[in-house]
Amino acid sequence: MKEGTIDDIVLFLKPARWFHEQTKIAGTFNEECFCNAWRHLFNAGVGRLFHMEQDGEVTEAIGLVVSPSMFDGEMVATFCFWFVKDGDRGLGIGLMFNRVLGILNAMEIKRINVNALYGFHFEQTVTFLERAGFVAKEVFFQREIV
Repeated sequence: MKEGTIDDIVLFLKPARWFHEQTKIAGTFNEECFCNAWRHLFNAGVGRLFHMEQDGEVTEAIGLVVSPSMFDGEMVATFCFWFVKDGDRGLGIGLMFNRVLGILNAMEIKRINVNALYGFHFEQTVTFLERAGFVAKEVFFQREIV
């Protein structure tokens, strides 16, 4: 597993596009927006990227925002994405996920937030997260304005 730098953002474009298309997240994937958003997060000191590669291709990637909670000031890590090539493989194994959790524990992060997307390996993700000690705390709703 490698921790990415601001210069590594381009490595995440292919898996980000795949993830966006598979999950049917609103809108059309825009590489420039993705890169600019992560550059902003890195420049603000809150963005963290981790990835694994095989044969020069990113096979798993995690993007996080690590910042103080606006409510109590405790450090919180929020997963922005968790891409896994071949979908189900990462949900069952979770090797990189667990390594990232270890890094966050060493940073003395007080809370970790992870989303589970409805309709995209939802049941497997929830089971994996519950086994890892996560508890459902909130539901995210979205309404598209057209």
